[in-house]
Amino acid sequence: LKRHLVELAQHYHAEAQAGKDPKQYMDAARWYREYLATFPKDKNAPLMNSLLGEVLYAAEDYQSAIEEFERTAYDYDAHENAQKAGYFALLSYEGMLKKMPKNSPEREGWVTKEIGSSLRFIKAYPSDEHVPELMENVLDSQLALNDMKGAQTTADLIIKRAPPVPQPLYEKAWIVLANAQFDEGNFVAAEASIKKIL
Repeated sequence: LKRHLVELAQHYHAEAQAGKDPKQYMDAARWYREYLATFPKDKNAPLMNSLLGEVLYAAEDYQSAIEEFERTAYDYDAHENAQKAGYFALLSYEGMLKKMPKNSPEREGWVTKEIGSSLRFIKAYPSDEHVPELMENVLDSQLALNDMKGAQTTADLIIKRAPPVPQPLYEKAWIVLANAQFDEGNFVAAEASIKKIL
């Protein structure tokens, strides 16, 4: 049964890749889900879960892809697909937000979830090459949401990061920190922060 489910899922996955038809991707998703429901503790479950995320992403079902990639990245014991899945979850958030109208009432909630997922990835995979870029994205999103406490925390993470982030991001973090301190009336700390980059 196990081999049969894998073969079915892979067959529909290959058909979908050849035809680029979203319905075919959902057919593949059905068989990956069936495998995971039948064999949730199998050693290949993380790989099947990752492949499920991939077909959902290809079908532009970004919300479901996020769920499956985050499950793959964080809910199993350590495995070789975890880090890639965590990053693909973030790409799925990006795809979802691109499709969502700028004035959608749901947008802010999804940006907040994306921030949380990014921070989780940064903590879980601190040496990943994408971490500096993700830190900057988080900082920008927090500023756009006027989340100054969150931005201060992220700026502090950026400043203390080892290995250090690129210099422009390092300076941006000090400026954000100084502005937040100034807004709080903590002028001495704000001055000390801004002197770090002068």
